[in-house]
Amino acid sequence: MAQTEVLAIEIKQFVGQQGLRSLVPRVIGQTTKAQAIKGKRTTTNEEEFFAHLSERSPEAAEVARKILDWALAKGLPIRWRGSSFVPVVDYGGAFTHNPITVVGRRKIPRVGIKFGRMRNRQKLSVEQRRELLRLLNEIPGVNLSAGSIEKFPNIPLSTLAQEESLEKFLAAIEWSNDQVKKRAK
Repeated sequence: MAQTEVLAIEIKQFVGQQGLRSLVPRVIGQTTKAQAIKGKRTTTNEEEFFAHLSERSPEAAEVARKILDWALAKGLPIRWRGSSFVPVVDYGGAFTHNPITVVGRRKIPRVGIKFGRMRNRQKLSVEQRRELLRLLNEIPGVNLSAGSIEKFPNIPLSTLAQEESLEKFLAAIEWSNDQVKKRAK
């Protein structure tokens, strides 16, 4: 349970004169010890991310490195967030386009596809999201459901270990980037 945070809220009621009531909430479970333990699981930079992932899964680390190198070659800024990184496409819209998140510190290292964000923030149509889903499902070992276009599904990094699979994946993400850029024009 080291990666799970369990909290409870206690609400005490105090009744005073003339029927006045006060409710006083208190968070239970957010101890200093729990915060210290949970705080150790996050990484904040490239070196820590890859050091940890390489220990757990050299294959996943290699895939993550290739995704990072692809994003950097495209000139995309990278946001390091805890145990993950996000390539960012700034296309001049109200929001940046963050189509994927590469997650290294979970039971299964994976890449998350942000269909829900594409729907809400970039306003990609159902047809565009279905096309991205089709492109991703052409990758051997990927079988995302039709309902995935409304959600945030994941693909294990190991599924992208074959060069052809990774190329198809990156081409699909680049296609989504192009769709977002076209909408901005």
